[in-house]
Amino acid sequence: MGGDVESGLKIFRRINVPIMHPFFLGKRKIEDWEESVKGLSPVEIIVHVMLPELDGVVDVIPIAALQNASSGRIENLQELRLIEHRFRKLITRSESYIALRSKNNNDKRIAFILYNYPPGEANVGSASFLDTFRSIERITSRLRDAGYNCDQISALDLEERFMNNGVCNSAQWFNREAVKIRYDIDKYVTDTGSKLHQFMVNQISKDWGNPPGQIMADDDSFLIPGIISGNIFVGLQPSRGSFEDPAKLYHDKDLPPHHQYLAFYRWLEREFKADVVIHVGTHGTLEFLPGKESALSDKCFPDYLIGKMTHLYLYYSGNPSEATIAKRRSYGCMVSYSGPPFERSGFYGDYLELENMINEYIESGHLLPQKQTDLMKKIKNKVSEIKLIVDGDFTVDNISNELIRLKSSLIPVGLHEFGKPFEAKEEACFLSAMLSWNRGGVRSIREIIESEYDFLEVPSLEKCGEKRLIREDRICELIDALIKDYFFGERSLYKQIYRQLSPCNKEKIKSTMKYGEECLKRLRSTNEINGLLRGLDGNYIEARLGGDLIRDPEILPTGYNIYQFDPRLVPSEVAFERGSEIARSTLDYYVKEHRKYPETVSVVLWGLETSRTKGETIGQILSYLGVKIRRGNDPWENKFEIIPLSELKRPRVDCLITICGFFRDMFPNLIDLLDEIYEAVASLNEPAEMNFVRKHSLSIYKELLKETDESTAKELSIARIFGPAEGEYGTGITAMIESKNWNEEVEIAKAYLTAQKHVYTRSRRGEAQGNLFEYNLSKVDLVSQVRSSVDYAFSDLDHYYEFFGSLVKSVETLRGAKPAMLVTDSSTNIIYTDEAKKAIEIGVRTRLLNPKYIQEMLKHRVHGAQHIGKRVENLIGLAATTGRVDNW
Repeated sequence: MGGDVESGLKIFRRINVPIMHPFFLGKRKIEDWEESVKGLSPVEIIVHVMLPELDGVVDVIPIAALQNASSGRIENLQELRLIEHRFRKLITRSESYIALRSKNNNDKRIAFILYNYPPGEANVGSASFLDTFRSIERITSRLRDAGYNCDQISALDLEERFMNNGVCNSAQWFNREAVKIRYDIDKYVTDTGSKLHQFMVNQISKDWGNPPGQIMADDDSFLIPGIISGNIFVGLQPSRGSFEDPAKLYHDKDLPPHHQYLAFYRWLEREFKADVVIHVGTHGTLEFLPGKESALSDKCFPDYLIGKMTHLYLYYSGNPSEATIAKRRSYGCMVSYSGPPFERSGFYGDYLELENMINEYIESGHLLPQKQTDLMKKIKNKVSEIKLIVDGDFTVDNISNELIRLKSSLIPVGLHEFGKPFEAKEEACFLSAMLSWNRGGVRSIREIIESEYDFLEVPSLEKCGEKRLIREDRICELIDALIKDYFFGERSLYKQIYRQLSPCNKEKIKSTMKYGEECLKRLRSTNEINGLLRGLDGNYIEARLGGDLIRDPEILPTGYNIYQFDPRLVPSEVAFERGSEIARSTLDYYVKEHRKYPETVSVVLWGLETSRTKGETIGQILSYLGVKIRRGNDPWENKFEIIPLSELKRPRVDCLITICGFFRDMFPNLIDLLDEIYEAVASLNEPAEMNFVRKHSLSIYKELLKETDESTAKELSIARIFGPAEGEYGTGITAMIESKNWNEEVEIAKAYLTAQKHVYTRSRRGEAQGNLFEYNLSKVDLVSQVRSSVDYAFSDLDHYYEFFGSLVKSVETLRGAKPAMLVTDSSTNIIYTDEAKKAIEIGVRTRLLNPKYIQEMLKHRVHGAQHIGKRVENLIGLAATTGRVDNW
């Protein structure tokens, strides 16, 4: 398990059954595990959870741990004892898998769970990059063909029955008469006399009052929003309750689900008798309910709610970090889906007009100097009118650079439909994006063509002289034509270009196109519907690495049980190099503006970005500190090397790291490694003005000695990693913004400080250290975050304002002035570092205000409109936290 992966996969394919993974806690007492919020230590997570996940295991369950031996003859003797309730869990869930393999399809009962977050008719069925209504239409069509007892449920029918009839999780929009499914409160309260159920109900009642509560309930029954077609149920996952009761936002860490949430999943198992629960799209809230981070017990809410039901989770392939949490905390077997294709943004409206002005300006040349002067005034006026941010001097070249970047930015073309094959045009879009990256011996097609563009003789290629914008268009058009010709045509254009290339570029383009053939084969091998059907048959679903589809096409095809990148290999060599470039670019930007180095940079470190890029932000942090990673043959032994100041040629910059819960759960080994590195850097005998880590650590140490012992003061003085408490994943700030439950911006800062004040070191995991966190924040000069994927522009994702924006607001609150705010875009071969205002505006210009983006989204009716509306809401969050959103 987790060793020779390929050999193991051959065995698992042949056996073709779900691979469950019970394991022993050989170094932990039962009572210690029961009381632990973490569940497992970093080493235990890697050995017992992460490595087996490479093989595609499901249901990782601890079934034995240490306990004092019953014999009193040998003092302190311990023995392994069965954890009875975990063993029963293993048995009941294995029986469910066996039942799936033995039942006729016509008898299997399946529950599809859609999301409705925030509650209300406008958000029914929302999911990342997925048109869930059309996806269910496609899935139910295949289920009917495979002999399942159901009708094909059309997207329009779902829209009518949920949205137009007011079937949603909102008291404001909810149509009580339209909900036909109820769950009797008496059944909920008694639940066959289960003591565990009574315990769960009592836990809920402490926060929500006695059942049924005020959410989605009548006096005698709970309302179950959904529809039934034969043996198929399509319903809405209950809300978390914070929108119905905003005061509970501040206690969300330990907030149990409300009564109707529990009743919903009990109804699925007890009344509907679901064999399989399918959560549709990324992502729901079940996996984030209170309980252990991993190795769950029977008193963890996700464990209890999913019960014995087989859990299949349709999950976006580009988000392995959150998929990993769903897998570990709700026993979900992932069935990955692709995102939509991506196209270049292009120009529209004022940008087309500005482009034409610049081309006319260049065309007038030296022949009409007066016309050039007039045109330059018009260009400046237009740039001012559209508030275009131009780096450097206000020249035509620099304006052209900004326009080229906007025009060539990749944007998603609509949404994906689960199981839908890509059309040739969509495949071409993917290939154009995939082949734009350098990958060792496989060079970017853009790099190859651009290096010899001026010497190519192609009949359809019109030369454009000094007109850079037109030249950019011609290069893009030639690349598009070349891809269409090579992969979908007769390769006549390819042969024509190939003959004219230098010998070196001939070899390069052959390698690039051969790699493209492999990418196309993967694109056409979608396994989404078949993967789901395998899961419904109780068969083995093979594991595959998740990640960025364009950056790493090797993650294709989709329809597999995705897992995260091996945390022991972070950062990869490429990630370290790119991270170093990110560090250089942020420092150069700051020095140019402030004429000195920042003493402290605060970095937002996410599990998603780390998994996708294999550790670019880790490389960035190490570069600030002046440290390299040295790898040997043993992935368990990561060694680091301190770069001498004589080689570094600048001060060691202190780095305050803010993490999310996903990073904590997925990369606990990196927390230990980073903490060790901070200790080593702080201990260097270097001048304070050249080692800001040492300078600040000494200062913190002196302050801590006033209130604690020497050993504790020394340990905490070098602590630089802060994040949510154990068992928590976010900050609650997105819910504050979405529910409009705030009046002043300082409230956002206070919520962030409360949520993120927990320190992480080798010996302390999630210990509240509010004063220490605030002291470190008060020294921050620069806040930095990496945007690593074209999936989301900086204005597309609420987590950017939740973590980056709220961090900025907290620093501003403590210092009385905003820190520098830099966003580094590493989503393409070329790395760009921008001030936050520009990063936001690039997203707005290329997506939210772009007719192409809007039109493609609106082809998906309800779900396209949801994505557009969400991005408008994100701007409110960014405005409140960064103050960098312009008045459009």
